[in-house]
Amino acid sequence: MSYQILVGANITDQDMYEEYRRQMFPLLSKSKGEFLYDFNATPLEMGKLGQNYNRVFVISFPDENTKTGFFADPDYLKIRQALLLGAVSEIEQISHWSSN
Repeated sequence: MSYQILVGANITDQDMYEEYRRQMFPLLSKSKGEFLYDFNATPLEMGKLGQNYNRVFVISFPDENTKTGFFADPDYLKIRQALLLGAVSEIEQISHWSSN
């Protein structure tokens, strides 16, 4: 069983976003998480409030508790604060589901 999340983001600083991904990837791997899909997109107006997304991706975790632990990890939160928040104007978890 695994737990996936679908995320939409509007990346405004590509270099900062790539550095965020580089730094967070070892933590994601350590938690046995992985990017299943990752698409650069023509800006799409989506989301409940009409957000504009130019990146859409799916991250998979072994289960929901692992996902929750990853996003609460103090090391992840430092990387998020230092890099992600300055690299995106919008980011939203659009959906989630469990699969076998």
